[in-house]
Amino acid sequence: MEKKNYYSSGLESILEVTRSLNRVLPVHHDGLQAVVDKLSGWDMRTWHDVVEKWHQGVLEYKLEQFKDSAINWPRLVPETNINGYHFKALTTPLALEEEDLAMRHCVATYIEHCLFDRRHIITQRQECEEACCTLEVRVRRKGDKWWLEKVQHQGIQNTQPTAVQKLVADKWMEWANSEADFTGLERALKEREVNKDEMLETLADTSL
Repeated sequence: MEKKNYYSSGLESILEVTRSLNRVLPVHHDGLQAVVDKLSGWDMRTWHDVVEKWHQGVLEYKLEQFKDSAINWPRLVPETNINGYHFKALTTPLALEEEDLAMRHCVATYIEHCLFDRRHIITQRQECEEACCTLEVRVRRKGDKWWLEKVQHQGIQNTQPTAVQKLVADKWMEWANSEADFTGLERALKEREVNKDEMLETLADTSL
């Protein structure tokens, strides 16, 4: 799988649209749709499809690159089931890329946050393994007190979770706060920081 295939097909199309936009964009306009309507053969759906195709191609490339990567971070808490939903902490770049591909949002960009910023990504799925939500939590500390803070909770393509999904996620948060080994997580974070430059260099090698 070669990087240039995705670069030449998807990105060149996007750049061509951008160049066209630069040529026709008036000083005052009624929004992007009005400008895109002036482009021969292009509308908002076409723009969306090109971007989506390119994004999916990039993810597939990065999945291949991360397949044998040894980079990881500790699991926040064990996997568990609550009220028909399965919760699993994601602990590798590959797992984040796979979640991104399944959920069609930007969670794959959170690798460095998980490695060095006390953040954790949790996949919330129905017990039939159907993707439904992604949860981002952050470890917080004040003195000797540690706790988990919910940063965001998103459905497929960043849609809002249902009321039931939110309620079950809140129950998971209560359970996770009682189960997390905060001191162990902090110790592992300090160990990763020692090798931060090497890890970042490895991650840079997989970037497009």
